[in-house]
Amino acid sequence: MSQTPVVETEAPAEEVLSVEQIKAMRERRIKKHDSSGVLLHWFNAACWLFLVATGLATVSNPAYAIVPIEWTRLMRAVFGGTSGLIFWHAAVGLLWAGVLMVHIVFGWRSLTVPFLKNNFWLDRDDVMWLVFRAQRILGKDVKLPPQGPFNAGQKIFGIIVTLGSIVILLSGLVLVFRPYVPDTAWVAWALPVHLFAVGAVCTGLCIHIYMGGVFPEEKQAFFSIFTGEVNELYAYSHHRKWYTEVKKEEAEWEEKLRDRYERTNNRKANELVRHEEQEKADGQSFRAGISPAADENAEEKAEED
Repeated sequence: MSQTPVVETEAPAEEVLSVEQIKAMRERRIKKHDSSGVLLHWFNAACWLFLVATGLATVSNPAYAIVPIEWTRLMRAVFGGTSGLIFWHAAVGLLWAGVLMVHIVFGWRSLTVPFLKNNFWLDRDDVMWLVFRAQRILGKDVKLPPQGPFNAGQKIFGIIVTLGSIVILLSGLVLVFRPYVPDTAWVAWALPVHLFAVGAVCTGLCIHIYMGGVFPEEKQAFFSIFTGEVNELYAYSHHRKWYTEVKKEEAEWEEKLRDRYERTNNRKANELVRHEEQEKADGQSFRAGISPAADENAEEKAEED
């Protein structure tokens, strides 16, 4: 039977896996994303696709225009003119922001805090991963440092998306509610800031989509956003720190389960022993002609006398 590599508290040094270990690890799965994370990912994707398509068509100033005029005319025709296009762009944007706020607030401990912890801190291994990754892209054969649940590139993308989304949300609110904004300078700056933030996030999205959907090494990461799982071999090879932590938690859980099972069995065994001893004692009393019932009758007669 194949065995999983020994798990330590820190990411151990790279070891050569046997063919049996590789086959077994390809079959075993590790959960990387829960259902809420998968659903939120695709909700974001759908909203961003709609918002980018309609948002670019709302720009009427030639200085900020990015898409051809034909696209603008098509979008305005679909949504019944400029006012309808702006209305639906703003409505979906507010829906996107509202769902995100609910997700952040109600999933603060279980979702938000782990996301911030895993994405907003770059350690030494992350910095070296970026350096060595660039060298590998240039054709140099170097070993990448071990990574957590997200590698350094994914962390940087997460930071860009998070900060960019905050800027997009705030500037978008200024544009939507501009009649109520007291300072017109805010409105004047809101559009270029909004476009800049959208451009920064879209640039990161293009790299994110390429790395996840096209880059061969990240195929497991791509499919994990549908299934929520990756195989153990991918986790071991690409996210060694996270793999080590998961296997350590599994070992601790199994140890607790064994302890609980042993305590339960010991308690049942002790109860069985006590029951057998009681039956043995009762049997000896009967054989001596002194049953518990007879003892009770004798005590009652003594009390009556």
